[in-house]
Amino acid sequence: MAMDELTEGAPSPQEMEQLLNRALIGAVHLGEMIDNMLDHALAEGAELHLEPLSLGGPGGLVSDVGDLLGVPSLEVRGPSGPIVRGDEHGVRQLLASLLGNAVKYAAPERPLHVHVDIERRASRVVVTVSDNGRGIPEHEHETVFEPFSRAGTAGTVAGTGIGLTLCRLVVERHGGTISCASGPTGVGTTFTFDLPAD
Repeated sequence: MAMDELTEGAPSPQEMEQLLNRALIGAVHLGEMIDNMLDHALAEGAELHLEPLSLGGPGGLVSDVGDLLGVPSLEVRGPSGPIVRGDEHGVRQLLASLLGNAVKYAAPERPLHVHVDIERRASRVVVTVSDNGRGIPEHEHETVFEPFSRAGTAGTVAGTGIGLTLCRLVVERHGGTISCASGPTGVGTTFTFDLPAD
């Protein structure tokens, strides 16, 4: 059998590289989806371990998660020291999803700025996370929390549609609510949620 008969119809090396890259991207995406679904299952069924948590300040969870995610311009306003009584793993997941989305959906035409405001109101602590990214259309402000839902502005950015569902689950398990709105100047997105005060 001649060599040209064996290679007839076979993809070129460039086509093989493209196919392998697509397969790798698909495998990574599938792995992220499985991880998110496992996080969702744990958040839904695991027992909460409530403890005093610091959100603001240099050692707070917001700055810690922001540093881990490499949020370029993160401003945190509010008290430092333990202010929330929450499950650290769940609150970290919540913050990682919101801050991670701010980075992931940054608007390419302007530098990213993320503002986190922390305010105690009676027996609750209200946290507002605002960015100047792509934003979420007003008609999708509620549906983005549904499983596997993604905003129309997501474009080609990879994602599973589980992150905000997980956020809502974590907040609700702490007896709170979470909402989505357009950013304060009509640019970007603002998420507001509440957790029990310590």
